[in-house]
Amino acid sequence: MKENFLCKINKKTIKLIIRFVLLVICVFAFISPVIFDGVSFLTRVVMFTGLSNSLLVFQYLLLIIFTFLKFDLRSKRIYIFRFIVTSCITLTFIVFGFVLTPASIATGEFDPFKVSSLFQHFIAPPLAIAEFLLLDPVKEKIKRIHSFHSLDVSLVYLVAIEIRGAVSNAPHIKAGGVDSRYPYFLLDPYFMGFWFEGGTLNIHLGIIPILVILIGLDLLLGFCLLEVKNKISSKFIWGNTANKN
Repeated sequence: MKENFLCKINKKTIKLIIRFVLLVICVFAFISPVIFDGVSFLTRVVMFTGLSNSLLVFQYLLLIIFTFLKFDLRSKRIYIFRFIVTSCITLTFIVFGFVLTPASIATGEFDPFKVSSLFQHFIAPPLAIAEFLLLDPVKEKIKRIHSFHSLDVSLVYLVAIEIRGAVSNAPHIKAGGVDSRYPYFLLDPYFMGFWFEGGTLNIHLGIIPILVILIGLDLLLGFCLLEVKNKISSKFIWGNTANKN
């Protein structure tokens, strides 16, 4: 009995330490472009990467506070919130790693491997994804319909960015530049075109097909996260099965 109690305390302490370390990493990932690149905090939020990292910071602050308040971190509401945040950072990780990084290398416009970029694109995201999947298994299987929550932030973001770009008086400078109307060249219809006539770097899709692809990718990633989380939750985690932890 005493050993089980000590084991439970140790697990709680380990989880707190892991989340505190991740909080520090995510805070640095969010502010590093401000420190090293002179990017404003407003620009950080306008960039989906910055928005995703700020959500991670907020999430880990809540989880640490909830742990001390003895909230059940395996509740459905907390899980859905964490699922939404993790979906955002997963989309950031995939799109930047497989689309924006090759584009940046090809144009030489941006160094994707500098310190400020490494933390926000290649260090914080995989660590956050692993933490979400491995810690605090859900009490019951989450229905697949909840994978649509992965679109909660991204859809609002895409609509807001396109409206902002359409009504903005900012000039159309280089794609992806902080002074551009659009934070990413993939979201700029003046740069990409609307259907299949625009684009560069051998990308000949316009903004409408790209938005459809991004939404579909986000939904697919959300579905995969949900399935993997449900699978892991049914297995042996932290020395206890999901229904005993």
